[in-house]
Amino acid sequence: CADCDMIGFAVPQMLHDTEQATGPFSVRALLLDCGGQQYGVRLTPARGKRQHDAINRWRLDTYGHGRMVIPTGPLALNARLAWAIYSGLSKGLSNNEVARRLNCTNRTVTRQRNRLDSRGLLRNAPARNTSQDNAK
Repeated sequence: CADCDMIGFAVPQMLHDTEQATGPFSVRALLLDCGGQQYGVRLTPARGKRQHDAINRWRLDTYGHGRMVIPTGPLALNARLAWAIYSGLSKGLSNNEVARRLNCTNRTVTRQRNRLDSRGLLRNAPARNTSQDNAK
């Protein structure tokens, strides 16, 4: 969640709170299993070890029992794309090269680069486009 905040992708406060209480690995597992879906928190814990016991206990104490929709947060397509663009640009790839590798438009990469530039995250990255890229 903190990495998404760093690159300018808003993550719901509920995911930040859950990550702080139970750790990033348990939140990642929950998002992979239940992101974007309804999730039930039982009033009485299930018998035996369940996959998301730590999160279930914390959610029961924090929000109470019932059903809630788990936000997709960092698993959303636009968050994954934003992170991939950041990774490519920070490795020194040009906008056009990143767009080709991610099969997205140059405009998408340019918009994300502007967001990253405004946050000061691409200080060591090369120029936006090179004449070699524009010639291709």
